[in-house]
Amino acid sequence: MERIVRALRDAILPDDSGALNYHLFDGDATPIEEAVLCTQMSPFLAERRFILYKNAQFLSTKNVGKVSHQVDRLVEYAQTPTDSAVLVCIVNADKLDERKKATKTLLQHAKVEGFLPLKEAECRRFVMEEAKQLGVQIEPSAVNALLECAGTRLTILVQEMQKLALYVGETKTILESHVAELTTRSTEQNVFAFVDRVVRMQMDEAIEQFRELLRQKEAPVYLLFMIGRQYRMMYHMKSLLVAGVAPATCATRLSIHPYAAKVAGEQSGKYTEIQLSRILEELADTDYRIKSGQLADVLAVERFLLTLPTFLRMGRDVWAR
Repeated sequence: MERIVRALRDAILPDDSGALNYHLFDGDATPIEEAVLCTQMSPFLAERRFILYKNAQFLSTKNVGKVSHQVDRLVEYAQTPTDSAVLVCIVNADKLDERKKATKTLLQHAKVEGFLPLKEAECRRFVMEEAKQLGVQIEPSAVNALLECAGTRLTILVQEMQKLALYVGETKTILESHVAELTTRSTEQNVFAFVDRVVRMQMDEAIEQFRELLRQKEAPVYLLFMIGRQYRMMYHMKSLLVAGVAPATCATRLSIHPYAAKVAGEQSGKYTEIQLSRILEELADTDYRIKSGQLADVLAVERFLLTLPTFLRMGRDVWAR
């Protein structure tokens, strides 16, 4: 999205007048009518002005916030825009609210482009293309490691690729070892890695990472919630797969990313439905004990982690029946 906006600005504004004809507004602080008013101003020594309006959340289902917007001004402008300005509105939301008059008008009269999160295969292609642009190569295993460590946010991937390309220098090939050495794992990815170790019963590593996340000020209740979230996803995936539903259809039914559905399906293969159900009950009981003051939060989560493998082994025969 940032690259598209930059390309638009470069195409519309000549270098010698860009600073005088570029205007940036934030919807969290400035009403939309001020940006519309700016479109009526004649450009200075150029053909057009370029107005960028970020956080146009009033076009989505999200809360508008503290700023009051005269959205009708935008509706009027969209119907009869000026030739001397280009107005770009950015909406940070999963989708536009097509029930609103302003959104309907923009869909009819404006160019609307969506920037959805990339799927796993698309992220891989993005990283490979980024490597080509930087004049380096990257091994497939390094691509896997990079996505695991940095996640799929493109801004972070670009930053990490620039750092890796600079590091490899003359060798021109990014290896998995380079990613492990240089890439900083985001807090979000650390949480996902922790949950993955829990559900795969890698308890020594899970407990070590749990304590590291505590040092990073992550709340124990939040970590317990993330464990429960993954087990619920695994339970639903298990139920659908046992019923013969295709993995791709499972993702659609559960309204989750196909990659998340794939991972949850693989993880659920080591459990029975009854086991997953019983684990969810245990998680709910642990959460209740924390919130009712019966157990301290750190102690409660550690207790769950330490007893989970034994708890599973003891109940396996009973649950299977």
